[in-house]
Amino acid sequence: DTDRISKLVSNLLDLAWVGMSQNTLNNKQFNLSEVTNDLAQIALKLGLQKNIVVNIDIDKNIKIYGDESKISRAILNLIDNAIKYTEKGEIHVFLEQKDACLEFAVKDTGVGISLPKDQFGKLFERFFQERPRIDGAGVGLAICKNIIDSHKGNLWAESEGREKGSTFKFVLPIARQDAV
Repeated sequence: DTDRISKLVSNLLDLAWVGMSQNTLNNKQFNLSEVTNDLAQIALKLGLQKNIVVNIDIDKNIKIYGDESKISRAILNLIDNAIKYTEKGEIHVFLEQKDACLEFAVKDTGVGISLPKDQFGKLFERFFQERPRIDGAGVGLAICKNIIDSHKGNLWAESEGREKGSTFKFVLPIARQDAV
C-alpha cells in the first residue's frame, strides 16, 4: 500500500508539473529519430524480460523543433504502457515523416481496449483507468496528451477490442524554429 501511495503521489506531482509547465516549453531542434531509437532500445530490453518481441521501424534523421524532454517522456510512457499491457506477442514502435508532420505509433498485441470506440477519448482523461492497476493512477495518458497538445499535435488510440491489442499514435508538425 505504501508503494502504491508513493507512486500515486509521484504521478500526481508529474501531472501538476506538466500542467503548470505546458506554457514553458524548452523548445529546440533535435533529432527525434535518435531519441525514439534510444527509447525503443529500452523497450527491447524490457521485452526480453517478458518474452515479447519488439520491432522498431524508425525513419532516419527526423528533426523536430520542440521540447525534447517532454516529447521523450510521452514516447517512453506510451512504450511502457504497451509493455505493461502485453503479456505475450509483439510490440511495434514506428516513427515516420509524412509531409510536414511526423507520426509516432506504438502497436501491441496486448489486452486491447474494451471501451466503445466513441469513448476512447476517456483514456486520456485524468485518473481514468479502464483496467485499474495497483501500480497505476490513471494519469500517464493524460500527461502524454497534455505534452502532445502543447506541441500542437494530436494523440489517439486504436483497437479492435478486448484481447486484440491496441495502437497509440500521435502526429506532430515538423515546425521550423522561426515559425514557432
